[in-house]
Amino acid sequence: MTATRKKTATRRKPQRNTLYLPSASREELDKIALEIGYRRGRRISSSGVVQYLIKKYSSQAIEELINEDDDDFDD
Repeated sequence: MTATRKKTATRRKPQRNTLYLPSASREELDKIALEIGYRRGRRISSSGVVQYLIKKYSSQAIEELINEDDDDFDD
């Protein structure tokens, strides 16, 4: 009987990505992160806020953006 080795999955470092935000949106995002950090007593990064919003509200956003006639978010 021969033992077979399981192939181990290699973990890659997360890749950094760039996302364009208008400066007004970036300022609003920074204010939100600052407010959250102040009120919970622990810092949160702007990207942490975005990641949370994606995880928590992406399904709702998909439905709303599909069903609305508003073009505010198109570039």
